[in-house]
Amino acid sequence: MSLHPRPRLSSAVLVGLLSVVLTACGSDPKSPGEPDAGGGIDAGGGTDAGGETDAGGETPVSHAVGGTVTGLREGAQVVLRNGEDSLRVSANGAFVFGQKVAEGSAYSVVIQEQPVGATCTTGEASGTVGDADVTRVLVSCAANLHAVGGSVSGLVAGSTLELQNNGGPVLTVTESGAFRFAEEVADLTDYAVTVKTQPEGHDCIVEHGAGTLSGSAVTDVAVNCTARTFALGGSLFGLTPGNSVVLRNNGEDAVTVSSNGLFTFARPVAFGATYAVTVEATYPVTCSVSRGEGTMAAQAVTNVAVTCNTTRYLVGGTVSGIIKGGVLKLQNGAESLLINTNGPFTFAQPVPDLAGYAVSLVSSPIGHTCEMVGGTGTLSGANVSSVVVTCEPKQYHLGGAVTGLSSGQSVVVKNNGTDAVTVTTNGAFSFPTGVLYRGTYAVTAEATYPLSCIVPNGTGTQGSADITNVAVACRTQAFAVGGTVTGFVEGMTFELWLNESEVLTVGSNGAFTFTRPVADLGAYAVAVKTQPPGQSCSVQQGTGTVGGSNVTQVAVTCSPDSFAVKGTVAGLDGSQSVVLRNNGGAALTVAVNGAFVFPAPVAFGGAYSVSAEIAPPLGCSVAKGFGTMGAGDVTDVTVLCGGTSYPVGGVVAGLAAGATLELQNNGDDVLALSANGPFTFTRSVVDQATYAVTVKTQPVGQRCSVRSGDGAVNGGPVSDLAVSCEDVYALGVHVAGLTGTLGLRSGTDTLTVVADGEHAFAQGLLPGESYSVQVSRQPLGQTCEVLSGTGTMGDAGLTVAVSCAPNVMVLHVGGGASALNATATEAFLEEYRPTGGAPVRTLPIPAMGPAGANRLTFSGSDDYQGALALSGNGRLLTFAGYDAAAGTANVSGTSAAQTSRVVGQVDVAGAFTIGARLNDAYDLDSVRSATTVDGSAYWLAGRGGGIRHVLAGANPRASTVLSNGVNDCRVVNVFDGRVYFTLGIAPVPNPQGYRQGVHAFPSALPTVMETPVQLPSFAITLTTSGFALLDLDPEVEGVDTAYVSINISLPASQGGTPDTLRLEKWTFDGVAWSKKDSFVPTFAVAGTTTNRMAAHGVSATKTPSGVRVYVTTYLSSSGGAGNMVVTFLDDGSTVTPSVTVLATAPANTAFRGVSASPRP
Repeated sequence: MSLHPRPRLSSAVLVGLLSVVLTACGSDPKSPGEPDAGGGIDAGGGTDAGGETDAGGETPVSHAVGGTVTGLREGAQVVLRNGEDSLRVSANGAFVFGQKVAEGSAYSVVIQEQPVGATCTTGEASGTVGDADVTRVLVSCAANLHAVGGSVSGLVAGSTLELQNNGGPVLTVTESGAFRFAEEVADLTDYAVTVKTQPEGHDCIVEHGAGTLSGSAVTDVAVNCTARTFALGGSLFGLTPGNSVVLRNNGEDAVTVSSNGLFTFARPVAFGATYAVTVEATYPVTCSVSRGEGTMAAQAVTNVAVTCNTTRYLVGGTVSGIIKGGVLKLQNGAESLLINTNGPFTFAQPVPDLAGYAVSLVSSPIGHTCEMVGGTGTLSGANVSSVVVTCEPKQYHLGGAVTGLSSGQSVVVKNNGTDAVTVTTNGAFSFPTGVLYRGTYAVTAEATYPLSCIVPNGTGTQGSADITNVAVACRTQAFAVGGTVTGFVEGMTFELWLNESEVLTVGSNGAFTFTRPVADLGAYAVAVKTQPPGQSCSVQQGTGTVGGSNVTQVAVTCSPDSFAVKGTVAGLDGSQSVVLRNNGGAALTVAVNGAFVFPAPVAFGGAYSVSAEIAPPLGCSVAKGFGTMGAGDVTDVTVLCGGTSYPVGGVVAGLAAGATLELQNNGDDVLALSANGPFTFTRSVVDQATYAVTVKTQPVGQRCSVRSGDGAVNGGPVSDLAVSCEDVYALGVHVAGLTGTLGLRSGTDTLTVVADGEHAFAQGLLPGESYSVQVSRQPLGQTCEVLSGTGTMGDAGLTVAVSCAPNVMVLHVGGGASALNATATEAFLEEYRPTGGAPVRTLPIPAMGPAGANRLTFSGSDDYQGALALSGNGRLLTFAGYDAAAGTANVSGTSAAQTSRVVGQVDVAGAFTIGARLNDAYDLDSVRSATTVDGSAYWLAGRGGGIRHVLAGANPRASTVLSNGVNDCRVVNVFDGRVYFTLGIAPVPNPQGYRQGVHAFPSALPTVMETPVQLPSFAITLTTSGFALLDLDPEVEGVDTAYVSINISLPASQGGTPDTLRLEKWTFDGVAWSKKDSFVPTFAVAGTTTNRMAAHGVSATKTPSGVRVYVTTYLSSSGGAGNMVVTFLDDGSTVTPSVTVLATAPANTAFRGVSASPRP
C-alpha cells in the first residue's frame, strides 16, 4: 500500500513519456507486459510502480477487517493481530485493522498482547473476506479475580468478630488465625477490610487492610485485637476514721483505703482475666472480703465488698454550769453531741483503740460562755471519762427601733422604768445598760399628745443574744386600709402597694390589710405593684379618703394568663403526618418537620398533656409533653417520629406482695405493676427519642425509686431500668383543738389540716430517716404547737401530737399621750399568741366621725368598761361603748338619747361593725359589756341599767330590761348556751340576798324581765368582774368549772404573797359550787409583783393540754393604766400554775377585757 498515492495518467501520455525517457537515456523500451523498475504493471496490462491498475486490466478488490471490543477497563490496552498487521486498542467499541484484505483472502484475528490485569478472548475471528468489510470479529475482555484475606490475632476464645471488605458481606471470625473473604476482588481494583462489629470486650484494628489488587491474592491483612480492661472496685464499710487497710488484686496492685466508701484499683483488669481481691489490716482493725473473686466481664466490677471492724472505746466526761434550757454542743471527730443537763456525758460513737480523740467545744449553750479541759488524748484499752466542760452565763444589750415618728416628734423609751433614752427620729435605739441573761426587762414609751406609742414586745426575759427588736410603735389617729383578693391562683405571691410607699406581699385569696394605717381624712391609693407570675390582677375601689373607720372595700380581682404550648416535630419523611392533641382536645395535624404550636393556649396553673396519634408503621414519641403551665409559653415539647421503635423496660425489685406500683414514661404511658421482676411499657419509643420513666403512684406503704430512668433510645430496646422499692412508715399527726386551717411541714412534705383527728403526711419515711414537724401556717385566730416534733423514723409508723389553742384578744385603751380620764378614749384590739411575743394583729377601733358613724369609744377612767365576750357560736368578739368621738368630755355622763350606747363586734378577719345602738339604756351612766349568740341579738351589762336585751340593728332603738331588781352589773357573757353575769354592788334593798359572784336567769337566753338567780353556793365576799365558765366534767351537766377575778390586790403587809395572782377557781359537783382555796397562780419570774396582784378580765379555753387561762390584771388608779395581760395553763398537775406575762400596757394606757380570738 502506497503511503503517497500518485496521480493517475492516461496510457497514451505514459507511453509517450516513457519513450522520450528511454530515447534520451539510450535504452530500449521494454516490451509490453514486463515489470518496470517500480514493480508495477506497465501500460500494456501490467502493474505500474504504484500498484495501480492501468487501463490495460483489473486487480482484486480489498476490504477492511474489524469488529468490536467489550469488557476492556478504562486505561487498559489490548494488541490484536491479523496476519502481519497489528492493532493496539485502548477503548471498548469498534476497531478496524489498518491493512485491508482482498476479496477471497483469509483473515485470522488473534490476541497478540493481553491487557494488564485482564484476559481477552476472540469470537468469529477468522474467515474469508467476501464482498464487504469484515465487522463481526468479537473481542471480549474480563478482569482477573483474586482472593482477599489475612490473619486475626488477640481474639479471646468464644468471642465473635465481624469483618467486611468494601462494605460487602460480613465475615464472622470466632478465633485467632487465618481468614479469607469468600468474594474475590477484581485485579487492579481497591480492597478495604474493616471491622463491622467489635467483639465484646475487645478493641480490634486492621493493618494492611486497604490497597489495590496487583495480579495475585492479598494475604497480608492483619486484624490485631486487644482485650479491653475494666475497673475493679467496690465499697468498704466499717472503717473508723484514722485507720486504713491495704487491698490487693491477685496479690499485687495495692491500694490503701483510709475511709469508708468506694474504692477502685489503679490497674484495670483485662476482659476474660481473673481477679482476686484480698485485704491486709492492722489491729485494731479486722476485715473480710465478699464478692472479691471472678472473671472480668465486659463491664467494670463495682460490687466487691470489704467489711471491717474496729476495737473501740467510749469518750466522755462531765459538764457543769448549764442553766436549765441551755444546750451545749461538743464534737469528737465527726460526731456531734448536744448536752442540756449538767453531769456526766458520753459520745455515742466509740473511738478505735490506740487512736487519738479530740473533743472540741462547737457551741456554748444560749447565754453561756464555756471552757473545756482534757479534751484531747489517746485511747489506751479503756473508756475515757476525763473531759471537763465548765459554763457560766453572759450579759447582753437591749435595744430596738422606733417607728411612726413624724418630724418634730419625740418619745422617751425606758427600761424597767429607769434606764431612759429620748428618741427623736425613727430608727434604732439602744439602752446604755445591758441586761443579764435570764434577767427581765420591761420597755415602756412616754409620748406627748397627739403622738401615742406602744411597745408590743417590750417585756420578756433576756435570751442568749443582744435584743435589737424591741418595737416602739408610734402613731397618730389612723385606720387600716385593706380589702379582699379574689381569683388568685395561690402558690406564689404578688405585691400591692399603698400610696406608692408600703408594699404588701399577697399569697392567697381573701382579706388583706396593709400594715401601715393611713391617717384619718388622709388619701389612700391601692395599686398592683408587681403582678403575680402568670396572672393579671386589677384593683377596684382602690382610691379614696379615710373617713373615721377602717377601709375594707378595696377589691383586687385576679385572673390567670394563658400561654401557648409549643414544640418541634422531627422524623417525618415528607409523606407522613402526625396528629397531636393537648389534653385530648382538638387535633393538630403536623406533616412537616419543624415547629408546631397548639392554637388553644393553656391557663396559668392548668395542666397540659401532649399526645401523638399516628398510623403504623410510623411511630412517634413525645418528650417533655406534660406538666403544669407556668408563667410563660411551653416551648420544649419534642415529638420524634420514625419507623423503628423499641420497647422500654427494666426490672422491679422489693415490691411488697399485693402492692401496686404505677410507673409512667414520658408522662403519659402509665404501667401498673403488682409483682417484682421484668417489666416493659406498652408503648415503644421511637429510635433516638428520649424516655423519662418516673414513679406515678407509689405503692401503699412503700417508696420506689427509678435508676437510669432518663435517656434516649439508641438502636435497640431499653431494658436496664432498675426500680427498687422499700417499705416506708407513715408520719402522722394527731391534731386537737383546731378550728381553722393549719399548715404543717416536715422537710419538703407539706400537710394541710382543717379538722381535728388523725392525719398523715403524704410521704412515708424509711427507717432511720429524720423528721421535723413544724407549723408552716397558723390557723387564723389560733396558735398550734407541735409536741416532740423531731426525731428519727423507726420500723413502724408514728404520730406527732399537735395541740391548737385560740389566740387571745385584749382591749387596749388609750393613746399614751396623757393620763386616762373620763373623756371618750380611743382603743384598739391586740391579738397575742399563747406563747407571747409581738402582737399577731393590731386592730384599731374607729373613734372619730359624726354621730351614727361606724365608731366606738370608752371612758378612759372607768376601768370596768371594755370587757370582751366571745359569741356563743365563737365567731364574734363583742364589747360595748359609746357612739362618741374621742375627746368627748365625761362620756359616761352623757344622755343615751344624744349619745347612743353601742355594741361593737369584730370577726375573725378583724372586720369591725356596730351590731346594735341603744337610745334608752345606761342613761347618764356606764355601759360595760355586751355578748351575743350569733349577732342577731345582744345582751348588755352596765351600771344603772342592769342586764338588757336588744335586737341587732343599724339605727338606735329601745332595749328590754331583764334583771328585775338588779341594776349594777359588770360583765355579761354566754357560756354553754346560757347568759351569765357578775354583780357590781348588791342592790338595796336586797330581798334575794345577792352577793358578789356569778349569776344567771331562770331562762337560758332571756328576752323579757326575770329575777336573776345566784349560782348555788357561788358567793364571793370581794368585788369581782371578769369570769369564765367551762364544761370539763362529763359526769356533771352543763358548766362545772369557773375562773373568777378578784379586783382587790392584797399587799404583803396585809398577808398577800408577792408574785401571785388573785384569781379564784370554783368547781360544781351537780349540787353546789365550791372554791378551790389552794389554787394560787404564781408568776414565773420572781419580782414581777410586790403583792398579790388583783385580776380583772378573764378568759378560759379548754385545749388538748389543759385549760388555757388569760387574765388582765387590775390596777385601781388612773383607769388601770400600766397593767398586764398574763396567761397560765391549768392542766391539773399543780395548784400553783406558772403565770407568764404576755404584755404590759405602756404609760397612760390600760388593758381591759380579754377573750379568746374568734374562730372562722
